[in-house]
Amino acid sequence: MPDIHKQIINEGMRREVLQPPGATAAQILAAQGARLAIFDLKDDLGAPTVNRLGSTFQIQVIYLHVGVSSQLSVTGGVLTVTKALDGIDGLLHAAGVERQSAPNKMLAEADINAVLDVNIKGTILMNQEIFPYLKTGGGGVILNIGSDEGLDPYPWLAHYAASKGAVHSYTWAIAKLWTEMFDELSEAEPKIVDERIADRIVLGGRLGNPDVHLAPVIAFLMSDCAAFITGQLFPVNGGQTQVR
Repeated sequence: MPDIHKQIINEGMRREVLQPPGATAAQILAAQGARLAIFDLKDDLGAPTVNRLGSTFQIQVIYLHVGVSSQLSVTGGVLTVTKALDGIDGLLHAAGVERQSAPNKMLAEADINAVLDVNIKGTILMNQEIFPYLKTGGGGVILNIGSDEGLDPYPWLAHYAASKGAVHSYTWAIAKLWTEMFDELSEAEPKIVDERIADRIVLGGRLGNPDVHLAPVIAFLMSDCAAFITGQLFPVNGGQTQVR
């Protein structure tokens, strides 16, 4: 496992799934020596996580109350991190929300806005805000967390699938736009925590373990070992989907 002695912003500790990719990422990145800034809106989860990681791995970890769908909140949070950690080397963007709809029932406008604001607007705001700091620093890593829903959507999650499909396209587009300035800009797709899809998993019809199966992929993609990779999707889903 590569060491990751970098300053990294990790946001999205809380998602509407059982094991948030952000929490898994924070654990593995801290274990590999990264200094972390964690963004979230749920302070009762973020603050204890920071204390636990800092004391366990003896690294600098800070927590900030940041809403990724707000430009003001994102700008203020990133500026605070650059001062506290003396720079930024990477972003692990895992923030996301899901609003399920019943069959034949229209989604409320508030639910549509919530999904799009966090999932795609939040991705764009965070990526854009980080970009100047990575450019000034000579390069870095952005890893956006995608979803299989963007490739093979559930019918009752069409709105969520649309938002994640947009994240996939956005990541690929800016990877081409920013490729000369970045070491890496890619996307991981964890699908390892939802009981509904266990029977669709090729590898034995069983769910994966975030710490065992997802964490090492995140660690690799956030490290210098992945410096020759950009604009790619990495499904960690037991073989459910293929990517070109």
